[in-house]
Amino acid sequence: MRRQLLAASLLLTLCGAGCSASADTPTIHRSWVWKILDPWGTFVEDVQVPIDFPVAVPYYENATITGIAKSTDHGKQNFVLSMSTVDNIETMDAWYRAKAAEVGWEEISISVTDELVSQAWKKGDDRLVISLIPDAVLKQTRISIVYVQILP
Repeated sequence: MRRQLLAASLLLTLCGAGCSASADTPTIHRSWVWKILDPWGTFVEDVQVPIDFPVAVPYYENATITGIAKSTDHGKQNFVLSMSTVDNIETMDAWYRAKAAEVGWEEISISVTDELVSQAWKKGDDRLVISLIPDAVLKQTRISIVYVQILP
């Protein structure tokens, strides 16, 4: 649980979610769509990857989407995609490294520990952070993608 909270905090910090803008820098657009679990563990709504989700961002099609967020402010557009899959973390690490490089992302850093894999990529001024967290209890890998796109 602590790892998941840490990952969520990191994601929110990276994309500026939850922060209030100052009066001289108004927020242009902010929209949040999250799947919500009811007390019995069933999803209240079925969220799909939006048709306008950036093609520059690879996402694993064999994963279940648990949340999507999009915001636009301060001259950048932010996307957060949260998923889970039964595939192991090693498979996900290799898949995302190959896919990111395949679509033109340049590696900034890769960090692998027993508790987290973190990949940071850049393409021009845009940034992509992929976090993979094993969930031993549910026997899943949690996937979090943060994409920050600088607007023209």
